Amino acid sequence: MVRTMISMLRGRHLLAATLLAAPAAAAVPDYAAFIIPDGASDRVISVEHFACMADRGYIEAGSHECVEAELARLQPRLDAAAAAAGRGLAEAQAEWVATRWVRCDAEAALESETMAPLVRDGCRLDETVRRLLWLESLAPARS
Repeated sequence: MVRTMISMLRGRHLLAATLLAAPAAAAVPDYAAFIIPDGASDRVISVEHFACMADRGYIEAGSHECVEAELARLQPRLDAAAAAAGRGLAEAQAEWVATRWVRCDAEAALESETMAPLVRDGCRLDETVRRLLWLESLAPARS
């Protein structure tokens, strides 16, 4: 009986050691650590956005409409990337949608009245591009 118990304990330890040594399921890369690769923004943001901004001289007057139009253009691609990334990210994506502009508003609050709208809009566009690229980077790993 004692030998049977010792054998069972060894078996459990072996099983536990095997489980601990087994590779974990592929972890989702940390969004907070994701950095937009060099030049990637220029491949995501449309020619129409750059033309719109150039028409307005890259200044606040009218540039907000350019950013809003680009965010609307990016939304279907963002939705498709979120869907392709899988159901496991649905909660994280919903949280991101609910809180995505908090940092941008905080950054803008630190600026002058003149610069605040430009900072806010630039941050919103950057954050959307960053999320889109992150979600798209997950698709090959999850397919």
